[in-house]
Amino acid sequence: MTTTTAPSDLTGRARIREAALRLYAAHGAEAVSLRAVAREAGGTPGLVTHHFGSRAGLYRAVQDHVVEMFRTALEQVPTSGAPRTVAAARTASVERMLADNPAVGDFVRRELLSPSPHDDHLARALIDLTIEQTRELRRAGTLPSDVPAHVQAVRTIVAQLGRMLIGPALERAWEQAGGAPPTPEVRVTLKDA
Repeated sequence: MTTTTAPSDLTGRARIREAALRLYAAHGAEAVSLRAVAREAGGTPGLVTHHFGSRAGLYRAVQDHVVEMFRTALEQVPTSGAPRTVAAARTASVERMLADNPAVGDFVRRELLSPSPHDDHLARALIDLTIEQTRELRRAGTLPSDVPAHVQAVRTIVAQLGRMLIGPALERAWEQAGGAPPTPEVRVTLKDA
């Protein structure tokens, strides 16, 4: 289970990275200055550049941290067992991580829906992680090997990100239309042509 660490328990570098994540999630990385990150983290712009070198270095550190949060959530689930049970447990672990860290979901949503024209690092890293995890599940015998790993990985990422990207819009539409709680669940399925 992912736990949220109190800001006072974080190192200076981690406090800065977490502050940047929150600001990027709320406003987009392009709109956030080093000065704003420093202010949010309770530090100085010089401290930010000391730890990350530049605005681009901080942005990449936030992206990599988010990918590692997904990796940690996935790796907390054993890879062996009934395929549906393993898949459900992995999805639940990622959903817990996102619930415990709402800025992560907001950041990923913003990054994937409005990507920087010159930086697709986060999308590539999440796809690479999913392919890596798919191969691990295949080695463990949890996933069949008759479907190419990249196809399995894309199906997984589309299903997981589909819920994350579409879910908030569905929830708003459901509430505005007067739908009774709970909001219907989003399920995304890829079908071969």
